[in-house]
Amino acid sequence: MYLLWTALTFIFTLCYSANLVSSRAWSSPHTYDGMPSHSYNEEGWPQYFEVVNPLPNVTWTSPRSFAGSISTETPGMPNNTLFFWGFENVNGSITSLNSSDPWMIYLAGGPGYSSMASALLENIGPNIMTPNGLNYNEYSWHNFTDVFFVDSPVGTGYSTSGLGGSAGDEERVAADFLAFLTNLTKVFPGLRTRPLYLLGESYAGRFIPYILKAYFGLDASLRSVKFRKAGCSSPALLDASIFENIPIVQVVETYPQLIGYNTSFYDYVREQNHLCGYDLNLTYPQIGGKFPSIEVKYGSIGDRVQGLSRRDWIRNVNPNLPPENLKSPWARRARMQTRTQDNLSSFNTTLTGEINEYYGCDIRDLMFEYTLNYTYPWSELQDASYFDVTDIPYVNSPRAGLSQSSLVLADNTTRNIIHAPHNKIWDSYVHYDWMNSEGIDTSSPPINFMDELMANATMENVGILWFSGNDDALSAHFSLEVAIQNTTWGGGQGFVQRPNTTWYDDTGVPSGIVHEERGLMYALIYGAGHQINTVHPERVFVFIRDFFIGNMYAGLMNSTAQDISTFDNPEELPDGVVPGQREIYYGSKTITWPEATVTAFNDHLLSTMRTKNHT
Repeated sequence: MYLLWTALTFIFTLCYSANLVSSRAWSSPHTYDGMPSHSYNEEGWPQYFEVVNPLPNVTWTSPRSFAGSISTETPGMPNNTLFFWGFENVNGSITSLNSSDPWMIYLAGGPGYSSMASALLENIGPNIMTPNGLNYNEYSWHNFTDVFFVDSPVGTGYSTSGLGGSAGDEERVAADFLAFLTNLTKVFPGLRTRPLYLLGESYAGRFIPYILKAYFGLDASLRSVKFRKAGCSSPALLDASIFENIPIVQVVETYPQLIGYNTSFYDYVREQNHLCGYDLNLTYPQIGGKFPSIEVKYGSIGDRVQGLSRRDWIRNVNPNLPPENLKSPWARRARMQTRTQDNLSSFNTTLTGEINEYYGCDIRDLMFEYTLNYTYPWSELQDASYFDVTDIPYVNSPRAGLSQSSLVLADNTTRNIIHAPHNKIWDSYVHYDWMNSEGIDTSSPPINFMDELMANATMENVGILWFSGNDDALSAHFSLEVAIQNTTWGGGQGFVQRPNTTWYDDTGVPSGIVHEERGLMYALIYGAGHQINTVHPERVFVFIRDFFIGNMYAGLMNSTAQDISTFDNPEELPDGVVPGQREIYYGSKTITWPEATVTAFNDHLLSTMRTKNHT
């Protein structure tokens, strides 16, 4: 009897596990009462999608909103949908048929990160997660525009996909999204003629260029929307191994706390940076043609160290996943390493003129492992998986301690309120399995067709915005600046003038740098990490309101190639780096370094830069 019971338990476990896996691999939209039986362009759909009840425990007034699943018309995949949740700026604005006001769509990255999580965790939507649950968000972007959050690609968040229906490449992601837009504007026909502002974060820097590329390739008669601007924070425009390695010197110059203000190690990182060909010379205007191609040469540790790969670190910024789940070769190696420099020849900082044999040109891992081994307070971390490289001042993620968004979005009451699928397990992040032989995104990085994209954007009068947070070491702003200076558009390569115009929030606090030339805007946000709106939402609120949706002219160069503003940043270093804040936060502790240590490093830094400029 015991053996029989054990066997039955085993079979039940297998069946349950299979059903759980199947529910993640296959899902379909749910049919709620009142769903129209006809096509999207018939009446009844806005009423069906309207969210008529508040979320659990929400007692404050929320804007009118609409949510649900809309088909992507993926061939052979009738269950493929994208899930949306749209919030009105004013009552009736989404359903209006005679408005010319802007409207926005927001896409999260990952790939596999839910835009619904962005709405709740990143101070973008009308409700914000706090340690005590949901609260009212005064910095919600619905205060200045209609904003839609869309889970993309299919299978992400509450978006559904049939068995084998995941996207196989970025072209499919773009086609699905444009088909979704066609159906969305059938439901809300007033949106067709209004200017659309498409914005995203992180890996959406892959999605959005491909969406625009597909859009520009359509005949005008087949377009269901009118793009006016598109952009992304911390965009993944370059190959991951490139954009994660080339900015490491600038990361150290921004936050020398990472290396304990050690001038010898700084010099060593600079030398490795040069030997690996990462010290690209940005000039304004850019001269010398396109930058040479860069191939990361790996040392004895071999190819990609997965522990700090883009995908794993996107998992680390997900507050729904405990950091102890992020075990990796990189994490294990860092955890097991002795914290004594004498025992680690790989950290010998003698300037030899040779590439480090152990790390090769993976100088990102060289620097971060040094930090974990020798720099307090990072050296106190249990292992590398606790190291948040996406927001350097916070040794532990600033999102740590927030109530889990799954407690809200996966709740069955919420599920019914927002017309979400019943057979879909909602997670803020899923490891996205691309439907191809390699199971990864094999599409070319957008930088490879950026010249063509910018030419079409210019011709179609679609503005482009790329921006970064100054505290992000995963997608550091120097990599973005390299991508811009390596792009040719509007009759020239790169910007003519270095971005150096300060912009201010509503209280007059300097909040970043902004610059625009020939329809392309770049911005740097002070005090912001990878999820750019988390720490200082008041700054990003103003920036998106005034510079993306609005037409603020600070930092704009006119046709005579002159910056019409004069607000230069006096703290900017000669190479364009803006030093970060002095304080590092570790739990309840605030760590600073002695003034003499900081001054000595800064003097050495400036001396090194002057020497380089004179050679």
